[in-house]
Amino acid sequence: MEIPNKMTGGEVEADHVKPVGSLSGPELPVPVPETVPVPEPVPSTLKRLGLLGSKLKARGWSWLAARLIDELQKPSTRPGLWLRRCNVAIHGGLLLSLAAPIRLFIAPQRTVHLFFDLDVSPITFDFCFALANAELLRLRHGLERVQVVIVPGRNDGLRHEDDDYELSVDKANRRWRLNNLVIPLCRLMPSVAGLTICASRAQATAIRALFARRVYPVSYWPLFPIPHLPNHVMDAARNGEVVRPLTATDQARRFMAQWLSAHAGSRRIVTITLRTYGFMPARNSNLAAWAAFARHVERLGFLPVFIPDTEAAFDLTPPELANFVIFSEPAWNLDLRMALYEAAWLNMLINNGPFGLVAFSDARYLLFKILTPSVRMATAHYMNHLGYEVYRTPPFAGRFQKWVWEDDTLPVIKREFEAMRQLIEQEEPAT
Repeated sequence: MEIPNKMTGGEVEADHVKPVGSLSGPELPVPVPETVPVPEPVPSTLKRLGLLGSKLKARGWSWLAARLIDELQKPSTRPGLWLRRCNVAIHGGLLLSLAAPIRLFIAPQRTVHLFFDLDVSPITFDFCFALANAELLRLRHGLERVQVVIVPGRNDGLRHEDDDYELSVDKANRRWRLNNLVIPLCRLMPSVAGLTICASRAQATAIRALFARRVYPVSYWPLFPIPHLPNHVMDAARNGEVVRPLTATDQARRFMAQWLSAHAGSRRIVTITLRTYGFMPARNSNLAAWAAFARHVERLGFLPVFIPDTEAAFDLTPPELANFVIFSEPAWNLDLRMALYEAAWLNMLINNGPFGLVAFSDARYLLFKILTPSVRMATAHYMNHLGYEVYRTPPFAGRFQKWVWEDDTLPVIKREFEAMRQLIEQEEPAT
């Protein structure tokens, strides 16, 4: 889960639905620190208004005009959210009324239109949450397929980013991710029947007005975009709606079987997904601990397989990992990565982007280092903001899927691996 660096409010459809999956969360103990961080208070609207004068003095009237326009389209305050609902009702009602004569001649499609708007959405593995949300909506209404619609942002097709993020992940990098991350992810959800990459926001508006009956986000219009939030899928899971819709293709599984036959033989695979990224390095993997863990599981008869960080896949192998299997191909091909995660006996990860794949699949995993207090988007407060219950595994997780709210130190890794190993071997002795 690569946490986005900007989030705004969204809306969830309130239909009452019957469960579409079963929830059988992990029963392993979850260690809780003696002192649980208290979430930071959310600034009130009055406090924000109090800061307006100082910001206006420092940034000028042009900043205020831009901020008001941004608040109108992408609200972050309670009055802004209320105003957005009114604007959406008026704007959407007007466009649908104008489109009604044409819609009469367009046969209703049994389709959810998933609008992924690059004006408000990060181009990261968070797209996995958008896919899961669309799948939930499809199942709720008994529809057949999902049509993904990618909407260009207003900043050269992208969204405006904070300066520090822009320095690490520039526009060229984000466009590369669109083609090599977001688009390939669509192929990993079988219900996705098509993909439209809009040339303009006007084209997206036409699709929304003429063809889309069921849309996600539910109140989406290109003039008033909203992002996809993880709390939607978590709220559904708490009510018994659990989906894990991502899966490798048959051909990727055949390729992976070929690789496993050549490299693993009869040994069981334990994957270790690394984060060695230049952006927010405090969130990176503890290489020394993971190397020691790899030696430990080797002695137990497993084959540890390291998957490098895509951003560092062409760098020299870290000396700590010199004697281990480094499988680089899955770092570049999401279908192969998904096939490897599915075939592995257990997957070991820290809180980084590729976790989105296993989070919405049936692959077994242990997730470590979820919180990094020095990084704003990995604090307990921010995780609460996204809808997570700190120190608990989310309700969409399966039986052999667990969140470990501790750093990736060797004692913690070994302890959790052994507990999960016992659970798996007790319930699936032939595994």
